Amino acid sequence: PIVIRRVWECNLAAEFDLIATFMPYYPCASFDTEFPGTVYQAGDHRIPTELYAAMKKNVDAMKIIQLGLTLSDWNGNLPHDAEYQYVWEFNFRDFDEDVDLKNPDSISLLRRHGIAFATNRKLGVDSRDFGAALTGSGILRPRIWVTFHGLYDMGYLIKILTGKELPDGIGAFIDEVAAHLGGRVFDLKTILRSMGVHGGLDKAAAALG
Repeated sequence: PIVIRRVWECNLAAEFDLIATFMPYYPCASFDTEFPGTVYQAGDHRIPTELYAAMKKNVDAMKIIQLGLTLSDWNGNLPHDAEYQYVWEFNFRDFDEDVDLKNPDSISLLRRHGIAFATNRKLGVDSRDFGAALTGSGILRPRIWVTFHGLYDMGYLIKILTGKELPDGIGAFIDEVAAHLGGRVFDLKTILRSMGVHGGLDKAAAALG
């Protein structure tokens, strides 16, 4: 069975120590983020520079809520011991539902899916501590990184790693991604679209068998 290892400020260091023991054997990393939705929209979703500009405006103005991390080997096997396989869920304290910018519909959806904002606020990881732990762990490079429809996921991760607003231009953003994560970063949705496979991750998995 797969166990979701929930990470808070109190066990952040211990969980990164555990991740470090698995790193040599699991060279692939995929991640996903939860955040307070979007409030700024791109003028034309077909134009990459406009998509990036809207993402930057949203990510700069908002705060991450949760990040999921999965390590795997070349065959898709997860880190494991004799009994369980592991994935990680990092819960952040940065977002304050009462004062921070948000899309109310997104907040309602996240609450229905089990995110307890008050608990995150009280017990969650400070994103600055997460960024320092992630950088210090050695997990960032060399590694294959995978997202699914991951523009915003990558935006929030780069914001955490740099501790500042995202670059003004998409080219500089791509340079930041390469500097922190290396040159093997893939968006699975883009790859699948080029193969004629559309829809969400569940639908894509079903289509591919």
